[in-house]
Amino acid sequence: MADVTRRYIDALSSEQRVAVLKEAEALARYTLQAVKKRVAAGATPEVEQFRAQSALAKARMRLLNAQRQRTANHYALSILWGEATPSFSTLTGNIFALGSSQNFDSLYRQAVNNPAIEVFSAQERLQQAHLRLAKTQAQSDLTWSVGVRYDNASDDGALVAGLSMPLFGAARSLGEYQSIQAKRAQLDAEKSAALLTLSNQLYQLVQARESAVLRVNTLNNDIIPPLNTALKQVRQAYEEGRYSYLEWVTTRQELIDAKAAMISAAQDALTLAADIEQLTGNPLISSTPSSASH
Repeated sequence: MADVTRRYIDALSSEQRVAVLKEAEALARYTLQAVKKRVAAGATPEVEQFRAQSALAKARMRLLNAQRQRTANHYALSILWGEATPSFSTLTGNIFALGSSQNFDSLYRQAVNNPAIEVFSAQERLQQAHLRLAKTQAQSDLTWSVGVRYDNASDDGALVAGLSMPLFGAARSLGEYQSIQAKRAQLDAEKSAALLTLSNQLYQLVQARESAVLRVNTLNNDIIPPLNTALKQVRQAYEEGRYSYLEWVTTRQELIDAKAAMISAAQDALTLAADIEQLTGNPLISSTPSSASH
C-alpha cells in the first residue's frame, strides 16, 4: 500500500508539472508574438525576437520531457496491479490537499503498536513462559518410596523407606534458567534500541513533513500571488515600451519556478506522510484540505 501511495503521488505530481509547463509554453508563445509586434514596429531590436524564439523552443522541450515522465509514472503505477499498459490517461486528486498535522507524541503512541515492535512483545511473552518453565525445572524433584522387605532366611519382614534425587539435574536446569534470563535481557535491550530508532526516525519524518508543508503554504500564499501580479504589470509595461524584454522574461521564469517548487514541496509532504503512515499503521491525512489549494 505504501508503494502504491508513493507511485500515485509521483504520477499525480508529474501531471501537475505538465500543467505548469503547458502554461509556461503558452506564456513563451505569447511573449514571442508580443516581441514580433514590437520588432515590426521598430521599437525593439530583432535580437529579442531570436531570444524569444529560443525561449519558446526550450519551453516546448521541457513540456515534452515532462509528458514523457508522466507516461513513465503512469506505467510504474499501473504495473503494481498487473497492467503492462495503463488503462488510464489521467488521475484524480489534489496534491495540495495536505491535511492537518498531528503532534509527534500522538504519532509515537500509534507507532509503538507497529508490527515490528509487536514482534518484540510477542518474543518477550514467549521468553517469560520459558523462564517460568526453567525456574520450575531448576527445583530438585525428590522421589519417596515406602515398602516391606521380607527375609526368607530369618523369616522376618522389615519396613523400607527410600529417597531418590536425580544427579546434576538441578544444575542443568539452573544453567538453562540463566541462559533464558540472558536472552530475555538481550531482547529487552534490542526492543529499547528499536524504540529509540523508531522515535528518531518518526521525529525526523514529522519535522521534514512540517517543513515541506510550510514551503507549500508560503509559496501558495506569499510568493506566487505577488509574482502573478508582477507578471501582469511587467507584461503591460513591456508592451508599452517601459520595461525591457529581460525584465519580462525574468519575472515569467520566477513565477514558473515558484509553481514548480510548490509542486515539489507538496510531493515531498505527501511522500513523507506516506512514510509516517507506514510507521504508525494509521492514515495521517484527513479529508480536510489544507490552505494550499492553488
